[in-house]
Amino acid sequence: MRPRVCWPARAAVGLLARGETGLQAAAAEIEDAGGVPLAIPTDVSDYGAVDQAARRVEERFGPIDAWINVAFTSVFAPFAEIDPDEFRRVTEVTYLGYVYGTMAALKRMRPAIAA
Repeated sequence: MRPRVCWPARAAVGLLARGETGLQAAAAEIEDAGGVPLAIPTDVSDYGAVDQAARRVEERFGPIDAWINVAFTSVFAPFAEIDPDEFRRVTEVTYLGYVYGTMAALKRMRPAIAA
């Protein structure tokens, strides 16, 4: 992800990801561009964790104006060598990460849109 391409200067940006290294790198790019990041280590395949992270973003920055899902993981191996549990994890992160992110965002954004 290239956050400085996605966000204007001085933007307040909540970042959710499991990997601490990537989170800190993205937060540093946002800061370098003049933005204000909030990096929250989150397993996006866990709805409760995503919902709690969205709540933290709202508490810190106010109402959420935009939400972008970029959840993804993969297994790089020949198909026959991939364990069923690995396929399950890829599906949970890649598919449910998008679903749970969208659910958490809409839960907060819909009341503002309806007002």
